[in-house]
Amino acid sequence: MKYLLQSLQYEYNDETNYLPEGGGGKPELIFSDKAAAEKKRDELDYEEMKDTCLNLYCYNLSELVRYSRDNNSAYIKLKSMGVLDEKSDSDYTTIDPNLSFEKYLELKKVLDLSFYTVTEVKEA
Repeated sequence: MKYLLQSLQYEYNDETNYLPEGGGGKPELIFSDKAAAEKKRDELDYEEMKDTCLNLYCYNLSELVRYSRDNNSAYIKLKSMGVLDEKSDSDYTTIDPNLSFEKYLELKKVLDLSFYTVTEVKEA
């Protein structure tokens, strides 16, 4: 098996960035080792996530933050994790540009947002 690392291609609808129904993405790299592909995906997602305004990818933060009831509870959850920029508020929620990789791995467990994906592909 091979593992294809793809960058996800978000589209904009005059309100938010979203992934089109067809999904897909732009092929970036191919790996023979799944763990190596996932590690590279995490590294690229980490770099992309820093300084990202989450509100650009949702109508309400609870759409992105697992186990949150509403926008306010989602914001409080992220704030308590220490992953937000100090200027953030619930209307403009930005990830800390100095986010550590360890904090990113914690964030990844509760945030439904990524910029890269790994897909298993069969060899010809």
